Amino acid sequence: MTTVVYFGLTRNARAATCVDNLRQIGSALHLYAADHDDCIPPYFTFDPLPTGEPTALQLGELHPARRWKESLIPYTRNDGVFLCPDDRFARTTSGPPVPNGLIRLHTSYEHALQVKGAFRDAQGGKHWAIGTVADPASAPYCHDSPIGEVRNQQGIYEPVSPHGAVANLLYLDGHVSARPVN
Repeated sequence: MTTVVYFGLTRNARAATCVDNLRQIGSALHLYAADHDDCIPPYFTFDPLPTGEPTALQLGELHPARRWKESLIPYTRNDGVFLCPDDRFARTTSGPPVPNGLIRLHTSYEHALQVKGAFRDAQGGKHWAIGTVADPASAPYCHDSPIGEVRNQQGIYEPVSPHGAVANLLYLDGHVSARPVN
């Protein structure tokens, strides 16, 4: 039913819903940090993904960085905030929307991995203490996933914003802004 509602929304309304989703993720992020010594969920790991459709045990054994969405769901109480209404992969009905059918791990948003100040755990997961960041208002935390549907000559998907010429960014202080796609 939600999918039907999304199709009826205008492009601007869907972009506004995306901004609201990111704000809710930002609020969840700060609630999580308050419960975890000022640290946000780890956001990168070298822990391999299972192949095929993973079992519950395999998902449970994944490094938390592979489950950052699940780490924040208790603070959002709605896993729908992790899906942008313009994310065509999240709405597809013909085939798996994500590689290996890992739908529990799917989110329309991805981390800004270039952010500095993280420290690694023993498994390679990067953790980030909010208090270690000098200017949280200028530190992007996550943004629209830029994966497009068209592959280039090397077989790599070209970056495309689901919102056209702009992409939404959530910053570590919790604010969201729309930035031009370069």
